[in-house]
Amino acid sequence: MNEIPPAVGRSETAGRAPFGGLVGLVLLTLVLLGWGVAQPFLWSYLAGAVSAGLLGAGLVHRLAGRVGRKAVRALVAVATAFVVAGVVVAVPAVARYVRTDGAVGWSTEVPTRWVNIVPLRDRIYLYEQSRGFRVLDRSTGRQLFSVGGVEVSGDVAGDGSMVLSNRTTGEYYSAAGTRLWRLAGVAWLRALGANTAAGTSTSPTVVAVAGGVTVFRTCGREDCWYAGIDRHGEVVWRWVGGEIQPEPQVPFPGADKAGPLPAVVVAETRASGDDGEYVTLAVADGQELDRRPTAPGAGTVSGSRGGAGAVGDLAVFTGRDGGGCTVTGVRAGRQVWRAKGLPCADGGGPLWPSLLVEHRMYAEVTDESSVTVDLRNGRWREIDAVAFSAREHLSRKIGIPGDDVIVYRDGPDLTGVDAGSGRRLWAFADSTGETPGVDVGSGAVVVLSRPGGHNPLVPADVRDDGYLVTVLDPRDGSDLGRLLSLGGVATSAPVGDGRALVVTENEPEARLVGRD
Repeated sequence: MNEIPPAVGRSETAGRAPFGGLVGLVLLTLVLLGWGVAQPFLWSYLAGAVSAGLLGAGLVHRLAGRVGRKAVRALVAVATAFVVAGVVVAVPAVARYVRTDGAVGWSTEVPTRWVNIVPLRDRIYLYEQSRGFRVLDRSTGRQLFSVGGVEVSGDVAGDGSMVLSNRTTGEYYSAAGTRLWRLAGVAWLRALGANTAAGTSTSPTVVAVAGGVTVFRTCGREDCWYAGIDRHGEVVWRWVGGEIQPEPQVPFPGADKAGPLPAVVVAETRASGDDGEYVTLAVADGQELDRRPTAPGAGTVSGSRGGAGAVGDLAVFTGRDGGGCTVTGVRAGRQVWRAKGLPCADGGGPLWPSLLVEHRMYAEVTDESSVTVDLRNGRWREIDAVAFSAREHLSRKIGIPGDDVIVYRDGPDLTGVDAGSGRRLWAFADSTGETPGVDVGSGAVVVLSRPGGHNPLVPADVRDDGYLVTVLDPRDGSDLGRLLSLGGVATSAPVGDGRALVVTENEPEARLVGRD
């Protein structure tokens, strides 16, 4: 009698089929979710979420007959908790990109997106190359006045007065916006004292303003002419010397914002090699206040030329002293402090004052380290590398220096450090996972990033065209305000008291973002 084979084989085969289906569903879920995030593509992401739900249901169904009800309930509870946690985390993460009005103050139209931003006390100076200055009240955005129309160069003095100049014309305006003088053509060239027969290679540069006297420098092939012009447009003094080396940068990035002009002149005598002298001149009358060699204590070190610069009424000089390097602060011809024992630059030469802000100097030592000096007392500290150029500013890991705070950036991770003590103040992680742009200064830190990253829940127009501007408190890293600009950002800069001015690109508009 023939026996019927047991049904065990059929049961095992039947069991393997659903298991294979679950494996296929796992792979499909991973592909859909991965594709949705990588592209990012919303419909693929949603299909992956549905597939993940089906996968969970399949697992519950398969386990229901093999484990007790308590285990199934526990699995369902864990899955529910996972979904709830995902919603709790995802909703705020998406909401931060679509919140466009949080802590956004006044706004005003600007004729062009390419403006220099100069914050000074309760004012914001916007300089547009072909239109001159627009001066705004910082708290309300109301335009106080506009001046000028002279192209090429516009500068602001510490007292709020303004200078506009090019090769053919110069103008000077008071802090109230009144034009005090205008010189043009031959009268302008005569005032500058330039040797018109030899020609000039540079447009006149404003190097200092104090007490209503503006000092211009115009350089030819060999010499530079300095001219001090008073409030009435009269030349009160002239001085002729050699062409000074490239000057320290204004607060980074120089193309977007600048600080007030110095109130003291640091010129250079004509010399060859490293044998010249730095001469400090009074703005009011051109009187010589200080004279020192350009390569002090250099010995036989190659490339031993020291640096010089000025901020406010303080002249700053670098050099060598024995086995180390020095930085000296001079005010009104009198040495007020001297920092000794600083590390020297690569090759053993003096440091170069690459960046001067209101109370602090930064200088590069090597590619991996820099030095910062407090300009109030000469205290110095060696620090990790900070940025002195746009190329460095986009580096993977480097500090963005400010007056009181340095922000070190390592990919999306930002760390605020006290510039004087090196104490860590705060940490901030950009949620896009990409390296953001950072600007530090005037009581705020501005973080510029592309919103959404690879988040498929963020609309495509926001991901492709938007920029998220986040303003942080420089001392504790707290979020003071955000602006989502779908038209791009042309310029942004801190303007004081936890606020930043943002100029959008497609439809030029200046908006104040930050502390209420």
